[in-house]
Amino acid sequence: MKNDQAGSDTRLHRDIKQIIILLFITVLLVLLVNEAHSQNKTTFPLQDDSYISYPMGENLIFEGQIAPNYPVMQWGTDQSTFKGNITITPKVILKMYRTRSSPVKTPSYMPKITIQGALDLGSVSLYPFLILSHHSNGQGGETFVTDDANATSINKESGSFATNFIQLGYFFSLPDLDKHYMGISYEHHPVHGWWFGIDPAIQDIYGRRRLHYEYKYLGNIFQFETSYTDIIDKPKGIPKGIFSATAKIKSPVFRKSMWFFASYYQGQDYYNINFNNKTRQGKAGIAIQTKLSVN
Repeated sequence: MKNDQAGSDTRLHRDIKQIIILLFITVLLVLLVNEAHSQNKTTFPLQDDSYISYPMGENLIFEGQIAPNYPVMQWGTDQSTFKGNITITPKVILKMYRTRSSPVKTPSYMPKITIQGALDLGSVSLYPFLILSHHSNGQGGETFVTDDANATSINKESGSFATNFIQLGYFFSLPDLDKHYMGISYEHHPVHGWWFGIDPAIQDIYGRRRLHYEYKYLGNIFQFETSYTDIIDKPKGIPKGIFSATAKIKSPVFRKSMWFFASYYQGQDYYNINFNNKTRQGKAGIAIQTKLSVN
C-alpha cells in the first residue's frame, strides 16, 4: 500500500510539473511574439490577457488563463477616421485545486471571435464591438444529480455545461482623456432552437441576459479596470450581479508585454459548472498582454 501511495504521489508531482511547464512555455511564446512586434498607436480597449495567478479566497494552488489574441483581419490606419480588426482568441481557464490528487477540474473552454472598431469623431472616440463566444467544460455527464432541475442540484463533478452567446456594445474616450475608456454592452445567450444557443438544461437558471458597465484606464506604466454586470433575468439561487476590479503595473523586464497584477472579483462564479456559486476572490500574479492596435 505504501508503494502504491508513493507511486501515486510521484505521478501527481510529475503531472503538476508538466502543467506548470506547459503554462510557462505558452506564456513565454506569447511574450516573445509580442515583443517582436513594433509599437503601434491606436489601441483597442477590448482584449484578453494570459496570466498565471495565486487566488485568495478559494482552495486553489493556482489559476491560469491562456488567451492569445490572433488578429485575422485589419482595416484602416492610425490616420483613418474608422479602423478596426477581427480577432480570434482560443481562451482557456485552468484551476488546480488544493485537494487530494490536486486535480485540474473541468477547465473552461471559451474560444471567441471579436470584431471591434475605432471611430474618431473629433470630440469623442467610439470603439464599437461585437463578440461571438462559446463557453463549455468538456464534460458529458448529467447536469443535475437529481430529477429536480434547479441551481441547488447541479452535478459539479462530471456535469455538462455549455453555452454560446453574443455580446454587443461600445467604449468611448475623450481627446483630453484618451487613456480612459467607459463602456457598456449587452450579452445574450439565445435559447434552444438557435444553432448558436445555450444548453436547455441551464437556460432558466444561468442568467441569459446581462448588462455590462466598464471603466478602463490603459496607461503605459499603470492600468486599472473595473466592471459591474447586472444579470437582468435574475434566476433563483444565482447571484444578481458581478463586480470586479484589476490593477496592473508594468514589469521591468519584457516591458511591452508583462504586467504584475492584483484583482478582486465578487458575484456569480465564472468557472463553468460552478455558475450557481457566489464567490468572493482576490488574486495576484503575472499577466501577458497581447496589445491590439493599428499602425
